Amino acid sequence: MLSRGEYQVLLNQFPDPGANSNAPGDADVLVARALALQNLKKPSDAVDAIDRSLALRRDAAGLLVRARIALLQGQTAEAGKFVDEAIPKAVGPQAMLFKVGMLLRSNENQAALHLSNQMLAKYPGNLLGRFARIEAYFALKQDDKARPEVDDIIAKNPRAEMGLYYRALLFARAGHTKEA
Repeated sequence: MLSRGEYQVLLNQFPDPGANSNAPGDADVLVARALALQNLKKPSDAVDAIDRSLALRRDAAGLLVRARIALLQGQTAEAGKFVDEAIPKAVGPQAMLFKVGMLLRSNENQAALHLSNQMLAKYPGNLLGRFARIEAYFALKQDDKARPEVDDIIAKNPRAEMGLYYRALLFARAGHTKEA
């Protein structure tokens, strides 16, 4: 329902479990309700729902939803705190990717590169992590470091559209628009 934009339908089908409820599945219902409420422009209700979910189960997925809601509400510093809490709890690279995106958006490019490197040390070969590192290289104007990364991605994934995009971008940035 969330992916189809059926926010009100979701709220109708999954009513609020109540302030004192702790039944299995309540945390998930509250996460879904928080996302629906945020999309319905009810920010305080969204925060209430996600905070209640986190009181039941404080996991990486819930913390990332809380960070996303904070970002959507213009609370970047608060979002960063939730992402930082999610990173050590995460079982995959999603929290680190989220943080790299935040760092790039705020022009903290060296920090984004550092975290990208940490992510790839923990999750070697992760394609999204490699793309994040390339974005950091571009932001730092380190095309010479981005180029071998892009070439390696294309060699291993010849149809990776982002790899091809990055190669074209490298050509254009070098003034070789015909090759781009």
